[in-house]
Amino acid sequence: MPEIIELSKIKVEEFPSLPEFKLEPLYEGILRELHLEMGYKRVLYLFSPFYAILYPEQIASEVEDFVSNKTELLDYLKQFLIKSLVKYSFLTEAHSYYIEQNEYTIIARFREKDSKNLKYEIKYYTNSPDNIVSYYEDKIYIGRDFVKLNEFKRSKCGLTDHIESIPFEINRLFEKAKSKLHEKNKEISNYLEDIKSIGKEFYESGKMFLSTLPETLIFEELEDEKLLKEISLNTRKMKHRLLEIREDLNELSSLLRKKEEFDFVRYIVKFRTDVVNLINYFNFKIIGQVVERISRFG
Repeated sequence: MPEIIELSKIKVEEFPSLPEFKLEPLYEGILRELHLEMGYKRVLYLFSPFYAILYPEQIASEVEDFVSNKTELLDYLKQFLIKSLVKYSFLTEAHSYYIEQNEYTIIARFREKDSKNLKYEIKYYTNSPDNIVSYYEDKIYIGRDFVKLNEFKRSKCGLTDHIESIPFEINRLFEKAKSKLHEKNKEISNYLEDIKSIGKEFYESGKMFLSTLPETLIFEELEDEKLLKEISLNTRKMKHRLLEIREDLNELSSLLRKKEEFDFVRYIVKFRTDVVNLINYFNFKIIGQVVERISRFG
């Protein structure tokens, strides 16, 4: 967990300015209540919206120094995350009910992916503000995003990271199955193998799809009707593979609960959340915009 060490090296004044746009009430609330979570020497540190360290009780002096000296960076990171959610994600809309029930309280957990290129995976959770420390394990996972902190604009709408993440997460499920399942079961294995097979189809389709996309994917500026139709066709193909994975995950989740394999089922539920979020992203951020753009050609 090297996030605090790596982030402490960053000079925020070297970052580009973030785009200016107004936030609607949902995102204003999330920005106000956004908690950050970062690792230091195998311990996760949870920061309040004003950067008080809520967890753990014993705090490394290096972490205290980080918070004291990097307030401007932390402010920037919060703005970066919120504006990225508005521009490049649909997960907050998909989970707005739980977010509002929890008074807009969100935890953004940083996971370093490639510190040299400032790439991080951000895992988002929501929890009641009254329970955020005392009942930390009750938090609800709502999804993830991938960011490159020195570049707000994303190549091909950031689709590369999401498409590549699906086979990675499926391989991770196989690893967790080895360590978390109490006993081997052929039916469970068959579901996992089917998910792996569909995931491979999804990834191969995704690579082909990405190769056809322009680097800067601004739908309202695209004049190539043929390309737009190909984008909608290929996106739906990938969405259909994800729907198949979602159904397998639903059935596998039920099977695991019947067999009381609760240690493993939570990984299935988290992955299903990521799959559903990506389906929503395809529907609302890609297909919806493409259909709207094509309708203006007539």
